Amino acid sequence: MKKLFILAPTVILAFLLNSCKTTKQSISNPQPPLVEVASSSPKPKEPAPNIHVTVNVEPAIASTSQDVFLYTSYCGNTYLLDSVRTDGSTTLKLKGYIPFQNEAEITFEKRGARKISLILNPGDSISFDAPKENEVAFENEVEIPQLSAQTEWNAYLRKNRILRNKVDSLVSLLVHTPKTDTLRLQTLQQEFDADSLAIHDMYVDLANSSNPYLADFSLIFLNIDYHEDHLYKDSLLKRFPDYAPIKRSFNLIPQAVRTSESKRVWEKINRIKSERASVIKFSDAMKKRQMKRGQKLDITLRSINGSTERLKKYEGKYVLVDFWASWCKPCIDNMRPLIALQKKYANDFEVCAITLDKLPGAWKRRIESIGMQNFNHFIGVDLNTGKIYPDIETLGFKSIPQNYLLDREGKVIAINIYGEELVKKLEELIKK
Repeated sequence: MKKLFILAPTVILAFLLNSCKTTKQSISNPQPPLVEVASSSPKPKEPAPNIHVTVNVEPAIASTSQDVFLYTSYCGNTYLLDSVRTDGSTTLKLKGYIPFQNEAEITFEKRGARKISLILNPGDSISFDAPKENEVAFENEVEIPQLSAQTEWNAYLRKNRILRNKVDSLVSLLVHTPKTDTLRLQTLQQEFDADSLAIHDMYVDLANSSNPYLADFSLIFLNIDYHEDHLYKDSLLKRFPDYAPIKRSFNLIPQAVRTSESKRVWEKINRIKSERASVIKFSDAMKKRQMKRGQKLDITLRSINGSTERLKKYEGKYVLVDFWASWCKPCIDNMRPLIALQKKYANDFEVCAITLDKLPGAWKRRIESIGMQNFNHFIGVDLNTGKIYPDIETLGFKSIPQNYLLDREGKVIAINIYGEELVKKLEELIKK
């Protein structure tokens, strides 16, 4: 049987959104800005809300003074749709505008769910009970029978978890089984191949979904891991001719430019998620190690062949330490501009790219396909156990992409700096 090499589980699905939404509806009804900008021209008319969400929460959560956010991502940007302040009421009402079927998310600032994912259509009006506080996990699967896409999405998440956990276990067994035990190795390999094929078929099923968001989501994996996305192009464009995210996935419409306001919203939401993750999972000692601007970052860098070096080796140059993975589309989008930037400032700037891939095959293929061979590449996951190395885990971030820009002394200048902002910052620093 032909061996299939699969991807590691995603860190946060929110960062796999790859949809650029520029349909006729979104052009005629643009997403309103989050902050009103002074201008001599009239303020554009805001589109009327077309989704309404009622969340029922426990009294303990309702009595905690905090903000609750409803937001969505499309066209490479993140939009805050609505927010409410808890005032003791156990019923929270949120609303907003989405131009087509898309994932919307809810995050509680202090207590409650860090992330609830909802696959919504324009016109949806739903009500559901938020997970109980002792059930809070990073990815909450809310069952809402009236949402067919939500039901299919939750089924995918459960199946994906089961299959990938099985494959991770099989990888560990294959690594640790003595080479002399050929019969055992053959059996494990057969199980690995079967489960790998099941994962592949899982994404094929999503590509054939009647829900365009899920079909588009499948293309991420069918492209990166199997290079089969082109096989579904004609079918998807025929079934969903007006769904712009699919057009963007096949490069039929321009890539989006991330706005500064979107970056502000994304950073705010991501900061809340990270802080909440720290409260739940990190010990006090670990929390103290979360990096801040001005602190020196010096971690162990590990190569695929087992050799190690310290980050301080690169002192004397500006360094971008970038955590990424081959299956993380936002990571890949952020990596592409770095190639020209590193080449331009080769004498003063280094990129240390640390992957969170568990299987090196997809990682190596992605490096070659993007053309990142001139970066310094390292692994952040113990390939024997599948776990992130402790010194990386205790940096405190809980999602990728994640990066740190260091000065010539190895001190953090900026965190999560991308695109034009990074270009301008480097030009400013190197010209000094």
